[in-house]
Amino acid sequence: QGALGANHHLRQRSRPGCGDSDRLGVKIVLGHDDYVGAWVSREIGKLWVPGAGRTLGWIDDEGSIAAGVTFTNFDGCNVWLDVAAKPKSRWLRRAGLCAIFHYCFVQLGCERASAAIPESNAASRKLAEQAGFELETSLERAAPNGERMMLYRMFREDCKWVKL
Repeated sequence: QGALGANHHLRQRSRPGCGDSDRLGVKIVLGHDDYVGAWVSREIGKLWVPGAGRTLGWIDDEGSIAAGVTFTNFDGCNVWLDVAAKPKSRWLRRAGLCAIFHYCFVQLGCERASAAIPESNAASRKLAEQAGFELETSLERAAPNGERMMLYRMFREDCKWVKL
């Protein structure tokens, strides 16, 4: 029995042309915002406020979280993303990227998506850049440990993961 319980029914959302998330033994789920949001926030050292945002979770065959993305501070134009994943988990493929950016740019109608990543987190910065985010600026002493935060952004028209 996984963290979501043996009898818990998870909803998976597919996007046309985005591939099949089941090939990796994980499912993309919606509707578990406070559970997935709290997990992501713990993993990256932030605080999750219940009801503060939406999430996508990648749940493995045992019902445990393999990865998650939070969408917070949506203001009608921009939404902030945070990502966490278990080490060595193979969770992110085309279907996941399509789901993430479909939510940002189609469902929410954002003009941009933003992410703040600590300068020392090279793996997350590389992931953001490979997904299509561009470095916009940095904030000195903005991370919880006092280091620089690198601010990334993706404009709707630059997103290669959804057809707009």
